[in-house]
Amino acid sequence: MREILKQPQYKPIRVSEQIAALLAITAGKFDGIPTDRVREAEQALRKSLTEKLGDLCGRIESGEKLSLPDREILVCVADESAQPLKGEAKRADQ
Repeated sequence: MREILKQPQYKPIRVSEQIAALLAITAGKFDGIPTDRVREAEQALRKSLTEKLGDLCGRIESGEKLSLPDREILVCVADESAQPLKGEAKRADQ
């Protein structure tokens, strides 16, 4: 959790991206990713959000309350973003 909350100095992370990252962590979507790769997983999630869910991010930024389907979509995108890193971690363990 601590890794996901770190932000680069002078480069604040958008609220929608922070919410998506926290949802991913609490839903266990980054479990199995080595700690030193969590930042990479977060960056992949942020890229996916920008590319796939711009409208939803805009609603979050405007203060709109997240619905359950919105949360489920964010968690699904987080899972898709994390899968390549989980696969790498499994291969490294073998």
